[in-house]
Amino acid sequence: MRRLLFMVPILILISIVIFFLVYMAPGGPMAVYATNPYVSAEELKRIGESLGLNRPLPIQYTKWFLSMVKGDWGYSYISGRRVTASIWERVPATLQLTGTAFFFTVIFGLPLGIIAALRRNTFVDYLLTSGAVVGQSIPVFWLAIMVILIFSVFLKWIPPGGISTTGMPTNILDRIHHLVAPSLVLSTVYIAIWSRYMRSSLLEVLRQDYVRAARAQGLSEFRVICQHALRNAILPIINLAGLHAPFFLAGALVTETVFSWPGIGRLFFDSLNNRDYPILLGILFIIAIIVLMGSLIADVLCAFADPRISYD
Repeated sequence: MRRLLFMVPILILISIVIFFLVYMAPGGPMAVYATNPYVSAEELKRIGESLGLNRPLPIQYTKWFLSMVKGDWGYSYISGRRVTASIWERVPATLQLTGTAFFFTVIFGLPLGIIAALRRNTFVDYLLTSGAVVGQSIPVFWLAIMVILIFSVFLKWIPPGGISTTGMPTNILDRIHHLVAPSLVLSTVYIAIWSRYMRSSLLEVLRQDYVRAARAQGLSEFRVICQHALRNAILPIINLAGLHAPFFLAGALVTETVFSWPGIGRLFFDSLNNRDYPILLGILFIIAIIVLMGSLIADVLCAFADPRISYD
């Protein structure tokens, strides 16, 4: 409860920062209308007054934040729809993408890190470590383009983008067919990061005295690794999972844009191009909440996993 209460001033501070950064960005929300030759100066002034953009920024922030707390996130400058409706209709698609990417990260990243640690200083270790470095270094947008070019254009194994086949009834197999490529691209960098963390953490645990004692008692290597080493080695990964939750959304921005995936990331990109500030602020506010909650959940899970940890 103390941590939840402490999040309130932090969230207020974050809201102040994102609000002023967004509204002080070059162009402004009126840039879309100003570039239209059919919109006169009088009409621009009237539009600015109707949107409340003629008021000082502190007053605009206060009005916006109070409305956000009440659940009224305003209306889109471009579509005129409610911000909540525009965002929440994109949530299922983003959850499908990020959830699948998280699943791939767990089932590939952790085993690869464990294998690299157990085969330390062997060819397998060098190969996996080099692959992790490459995976961390490849830009997501370049990898996404290469995947589309090779596996869609040349080999025709996957669709070039979208969430379903146009003109065809939606089914699970078709959705999976469209989902595999963007989720693997999104998870690539996190598979690399998690595997390296897992390797380092497990190697550190294997050097501990209690692991040597377990081996001295005649326990099999399998029991030593699974029952003694992995439980403690997994603790940094739990923290990493909580901290990486918002970064999956950040990566989804690029992935959804390249693969034309209709999620929150694509909405953020389109709103950024159109200077649709209410949508941008709403998405950034949600990400801020996810960052804080992810950190809290990671701390709670670590306390459950390790009885030595206490937050009293």
